[in-house]
Amino acid sequence: MIQRLAPFFIFFSGLMFAAERPTVIVLTGAPGSEEYGRLFAKWTERWKEAAAKGNAGFHHIDKPAKGTAKETAGKLITDQAGATKSALWIVLIGHGTFD
Repeated sequence: MIQRLAPFFIFFSGLMFAAERPTVIVLTGAPGSEEYGRLFAKWTERWKEAAAKGNAGFHHIDKPAKGTAKETAGKLITDQAGATKSALWIVLIGHGTFD
């Protein structure tokens, strides 16, 4: 009996794990120079690879097609935080400013 049910347990445990996977959101600021642009792109790619290895969802925000990066990030963070209780990583790459 258990042997016949094993595939169902494996399938449903996989679904439960997938629903609770962590999320990584990377926000990249303006590079200011070509050198920093390359570095920011490299670091973003490393976060993307780490997220994939950790079976985490990955989102990258730099220059949204519509609205501002702040608006896009706010909506994405709110949506992700309300969708699950799993870990939410927010990574900021760039130069800090006064505002």
